[in-house]
Amino acid sequence: MTDTPNTSNIDLHATAYHEAGHCVAALIYKLTVRYVTIILGKDAQGRARPGHTSIRRPKSLSSAEQRNKDVHADLKGIHANLIRYLAGPVCEARLIGKPVDASSMGMYPPWRGDYEAAIETLRALRGEDATMLRDSLEVVLLDTQELFREPKYWRAVQRIADELVMRRRVAGGQVRRLYLRAINVEG
Repeated sequence: MTDTPNTSNIDLHATAYHEAGHCVAALIYKLTVRYVTIILGKDAQGRARPGHTSIRRPKSLSSAEQRNKDVHADLKGIHANLIRYLAGPVCEARLIGKPVDASSMGMYPPWRGDYEAAIETLRALRGEDATMLRDSLEVVLLDTQELFREPKYWRAVQRIADELVMRRRVAGGQVRRLYLRAINVEG
């Protein structure tokens, strides 16, 4: 792909929608976004990363709370994490018109990190069976696509992405305000 202004603009918007998807998913599940950026950086392995969403980890439970925590709540948390990983690729795919499915997601470089994080989460729960992992991922992928078909959540993605394109980095408080305004609009 040549780096023409048109291509760069498309890539910038795609990255903004990708990161905005992670933000909205985090906020849906009551997590705190610290900041989001579409400034080129590097991941923990030193690979180029076109954007990043920093999310504050939830407080850890004490050992007594952990023992009393029910399995259903634990599975809901895992499902929420999976949706958070997949939200970026789902929103980017919707913007650029690229189909996203579990079997090809890991082959597309911008989505590989999210795919690997989702697979690792599922592997801890489901084991090493590749078919079961792909099928489980496909179910959560469909849930994620359904979530972002809701107008209020897509509107939130659009507003956060627009702000990202304009500023390149947005603080968590501003992300939250954009999200709340978008989901509280009638329509």
